[in-house]
Amino acid sequence: MPQPANPCPARSDVRPAGHRRAHHRSQLAMLLGVLYPLLCPASVAAQPLPALPQLDTAQITVSGLSSGGAMAMQLAVAYSGRVEGVGLFAAPPYACADGSVWWALNQCMLTGLGPFFGFMYGSISEWGGLPLSAERMADKARRWAGEGKLDPVAKLATQKVWSYRGLADSTVGDNAYAAIRGFYKGFGNTVQEVPDANRRNVPHAIPTASDGLDVCTVDAPGDEKVFLASCRFDGAGAMLKSLLRRGQDTAALKPGTPVAGSFVAFEQKRYLPAAPGGVLSMADTARAYVPARCRDGSGTACKLHVALHGCRQGADANYKLFTERAGYNEWAETLGLVILYPRAIATGGATSANPRGCWDWWGYSGNQPLNSYAWKQAPQMRAVMCMADALKTGAASCPR
Repeated sequence: MPQPANPCPARSDVRPAGHRRAHHRSQLAMLLGVLYPLLCPASVAAQPLPALPQLDTAQITVSGLSSGGAMAMQLAVAYSGRVEGVGLFAAPPYACADGSVWWALNQCMLTGLGPFFGFMYGSISEWGGLPLSAERMADKARRWAGEGKLDPVAKLATQKVWSYRGLADSTVGDNAYAAIRGFYKGFGNTVQEVPDANRRNVPHAIPTASDGLDVCTVDAPGDEKVFLASCRFDGAGAMLKSLLRRGQDTAALKPGTPVAGSFVAFEQKRYLPAAPGGVLSMADTARAYVPARCRDGSGTACKLHVALHGCRQGADANYKLFTERAGYNEWAETLGLVILYPRAIATGGATSANPRGCWDWWGYSGNQPLNSYAWKQAPQMRAVMCMADALKTGAASCPR
């Protein structure tokens, strides 16, 4: 699979050609010491998040793929007072797993029953998974909000919601897709969806207009996938325009050109809370994309969007690909967005709590009491919201 070229070689690889005099090398070294952090910020040591006073973090938008979509919906429901819009790519619905990885695989996805009960039920991807009750999920949200575990549910009626599932997706089924629609319908809201013409042959992935990614036909073998597909459909752009320009004429809006120097590498571990009785499963470092106009001190207001990768996309090469090729940064330039890319990673081996580096949507990060992974107190959600605040204030850490 083609990987994006690194525009910034290691400092030790940048030196005068041939055997030039020592003072020439010294002069070049001094020049690099000044320019390198400016030209190649993603290559220097990770630091705290920068303070961006012109960034509006009072109202944010979030999105994600698969487990990242589940986390995005959890954030949207739990923090509905601050999350004004959510984009969901192949996502299970809110609190679908009921604190159980078994239910996550068998009720919310298409992956669980096939290997064990295929002789009884036939192809799980054709069958479509176990039935889901959107009404029950909405009732849980109402009850938990009444108990103070979530923001009041009133804002769910006006939250902008965009949902997408490729018709060739054999991981998350149409039942889950329909349950998201039903969940928001229970609050009087309508989910914006994509016509079938832009969903045909799309696998379990974010569809993009870029070449050289996963093929846009059927699901590729699992270990070969990057979960970004070349489908001639700009999924990230469609989603962001829906969340941020809904009701407006967006025909003239075009994606911008990402700038390598706009990436900020930061120490994510500074912002991570403890996960009592569980595994936090988040990386030490992560990235954000900050367009120049959002940090130039001009006072131009910018908005924050949180983009959450799916399972296995937090590994080094796939994470780099997700942050650079998913299609978010082009629209960050056009729409005046800062993109925060939180990062989850696998923990332990195949029998660990999170062997594929998924976001927690079933309770591995400390599911005591049951379903607390879907509440505001959940450690991963607290970390994401803390990082969102730190981008505004420049805070170097968060309360544990």
